[in-house]
Amino acid sequence: MNKIVIIDYGLGNLYSISNAFRSLKIECSITDKVEDIKNCSAIILPGVGSFNAAIKSLESTGLARVIKDAVLKRKVPLLGICLGFQLLFEKSLEHGSNNGLKLLSGVISKIKTKQNKFKIPHTQWNKLIISSDNKKHTPLKEISDNEMVYFVHSFALEGKHINSLCTTKYGSYDFTSGVLKDNIFGLQFHPEKSGDVGLKILDNWLKINNLK
Repeated sequence: MNKIVIIDYGLGNLYSISNAFRSLKIECSITDKVEDIKNCSAIILPGVGSFNAAIKSLESTGLARVIKDAVLKRKVPLLGICLGFQLLFEKSLEHGSNNGLKLLSGVISKIKTKQNKFKIPHTQWNKLIISSDNKKHTPLKEISDNEMVYFVHSFALEGKHINSLCTTKYGSYDFTSGVLKDNIFGLQFHPEKSGDVGLKILDNWLKINNLK
């Protein structure tokens, strides 16, 4: 039986994510226990809030180490959402410079827009710009270019990342809104708040990883 865990490190958007998976007929366990992660078949790393508070919580509880062991050694599928997406990278410049989980290369920095009408935080529905190659054998398969999804964030991975699945434009600012590298999948937006499109992406991720 598949055991999917949602990591509770005190900053997560836990129950809306759990409810989204339940609507797909998948039960997830919300946990902060190291042993649960050691025995899981997939990991969801959510998050809303401060990067430095998040990484301190993960490091101090031992969750960071066990997550990295599961992902890098056992090749357990990992889905990072919003702050959980940002934590996948080397570091963030939010409130100084703080190291992330270093599962992917890249630096998270503050969104910079030149037009006053584009406020920070970026809190709105916005478009996914998806290359045709990323519509085939990835969690974005069958997702149309320019589909709208829901964002809430002030920091982002600027430009197009080497592992980018999709990008998004906010005024003059371009950022990576989704990545995939081997068993690591990350989304800057909230699929659990993005209606049928978000649920389709989650369902694709489950099926690609034989979790459904």
